[in-house]
Amino acid sequence: MDEKGKWLPKTQKEYLCRRGDEEKAFTAEEFKTVKSEGWEKEYQYWKGHQKVWRTPSEAFAENLAVRVSKNPRSTRFGRQDERMERWNSVDAVFAYRKAWEREVNQALERAGRQERVDCRSYAEQGSDRVSGIHLGSHASKNKDSDRYRLNETIKELNRKNEDIRKTLDALEREIRGKNGELYEAVAERLGKLRGEIASARYYLEEIQERKDALEKELQPLKDSVERVRMARENILEKDREAREKLAKLRQEQKGNFPVWSERPGQIQAEILAEQEGIRFRKERLGRILDEEGFSDIREYQQKAQELVQIEEELRQMEGKTSWYEEQIRESAGRYEELYCRISKEEAASPEFQASREKWSRIYEERTVDRIRRRGRHFRSDAFQKVLYKTDYTLGHALYLAGRTEYVMSRLQATVEEAEGNDRHRSL
Repeated sequence: MDEKGKWLPKTQKEYLCRRGDEEKAFTAEEFKTVKSEGWEKEYQYWKGHQKVWRTPSEAFAENLAVRVSKNPRSTRFGRQDERMERWNSVDAVFAYRKAWEREVNQALERAGRQERVDCRSYAEQGSDRVSGIHLGSHASKNKDSDRYRLNETIKELNRKNEDIRKTLDALEREIRGKNGELYEAVAERLGKLRGEIASARYYLEEIQERKDALEKELQPLKDSVERVRMARENILEKDREAREKLAKLRQEQKGNFPVWSERPGQIQAEILAEQEGIRFRKERLGRILDEEGFSDIREYQQKAQELVQIEEELRQMEGKTSWYEEQIRESAGRYEELYCRISKEEAASPEFQASREKWSRIYEERTVDRIRRRGRHFRSDAFQKVLYKTDYTLGHALYLAGRTEYVMSRLQATVEEAEGNDRHRSL
């Protein structure tokens, strides 16, 4: 607010304007001043099937008459007030959260409670928990909503992570006491993690196939729907203006004119011209619909709705893809961490290798059963390819881990040898 209590804008819209080869951004007030200096706003015009940005004078020179929209070109976020930019910065938000953390924890301490809050993200805390998403009043009551189901999936993932942590803790305790039982449990856990990775990869393959099919269908449909939409909006706007003009002409036609007046004939000619324009635009829309493969406007509307559904399905697929990729990374990291806890001698022993193969087969079968129970069409060849990729990725990760350990050991030996030579020379 200013000193008089008047609300001030957080941002001002900035229009990208051109003068010859120069391009600058001006607010509405600034543009009023520089307009007389030859600066022009840019608008988007149709150039064939392409959209191009042109100033009105450039569009006139290129004979471009149809604008994509009435909105001139502008910067993405406008010109932001310096104070708002500071208040909305990441540092300021963290300061607000830190203050909230301090006040809540002081209140909990005064109340004799043991709980404490932390304003940092799970990643900054070093936790592998996944953050939930904000539901809102509507989604929290609607269990069939996508946001509600996604939150439930995140909760289930965190429960699985908690189970995995408990399992790993239990395995660490067993390492100190029962080597034989431990390695059997490790082999089982490795087989389970391998099965989880293979399962996630299989679902990713299915999602990618579906995504490729949708994207192949999407672009032609999007181009057709967009062309009809723009033409229809333009025609509807011109028809609206024509009907307004017809109403005025018919009202004027009811007036009393002198016998010698030529105005009644002019009015009738203008009415016929406007009616002919409406008819021509209707025929033009029909031709455009036919060119784009739509039998009528109803089929166009149906296809436009299908386009919205396809785009929404693709957005959901992006979320699922990210979730499965993150699950694969976490499982592969745990696999590597768990495998590296075993000594090289034990890992290479025939007993441990046999146990690994046994549990790998068991969890392969369980993974296949789980996929089939979810009502999916199981493809054996695709699953075998997924297993091959999984084994290759895990084997490569273990090789890199072993190589790193070898290099570090050689480096340490070199340092110790150099220190020994220094001590020998000093003696």
